[in-house]
Amino acid sequence: MSDPLTHEGRSLPGYLAPASGTRALVLIHEWWGVNAHIKAVADRFAKAGYTTFAIDLFDGKVATTEAEAEVLRGGLDHKRAMWAIGTAQEALAAQGKKVGVVGFCLGGALALSASAAHPGFLACVPFYGIGQLSAGQVRSIRARVQGHFAQRDDWCTPAKVDALAADLTAAKGRFQFHRYDAGHAFFNETRPAYSEKDAALAFERTLGFLEETLA
Repeated sequence: MSDPLTHEGRSLPGYLAPASGTRALVLIHEWWGVNAHIKAVADRFAKAGYTTFAIDLFDGKVATTEAEAEVLRGGLDHKRAMWAIGTAQEALAAQGKKVGVVGFCLGGALALSASAAHPGFLACVPFYGIGQLSAGQVRSIRARVQGHFAQRDDWCTPAKVDALAADLTAAKGRFQFHRYDAGHAFFNETRPAYSEKDAALAFERTLGFLEETLA
């Protein structure tokens, strides 16, 4: 099912995968946009009992090459993206849902930023994405965090993961990080680095974390 999410007269573009119950997720895409892979991930979460809104921060544009993806990422209005992600959380919460945020790569970085900006998120699950968080942003994260990171990653490097862990520890944040002997984008079955074993384990861990956090 594909529909925008509406809140207080505002309509947000994206892909909505509904589920019964009181748990919901805002799913943030990679630099490719809301493509078939992201829709399939949303459907998987919905099947597991989470109403999932894959928010479209590229207004319907989908990249098929890295050059196209770089253009879309470079044109992203970060302030507008934070507003849209926060509005999606408010829309789902207004339906009586407990809301978490999950993101991949670019979306992982945005998930952490959104958790710092919007305390309504109870859980945050970034996959191989961190971004540049200030010390103040890290201190502002109230959500519980479960991160999934690749050991062989030139973008979201192990050193950056170590630094974020240290910052969260200093801020007394509630977090757990899992690291995989895999490459960047190991969860995405359309990418060369895809690891079926690691993707399955990461999804299992994510569901367990969300079950506990959004109970």
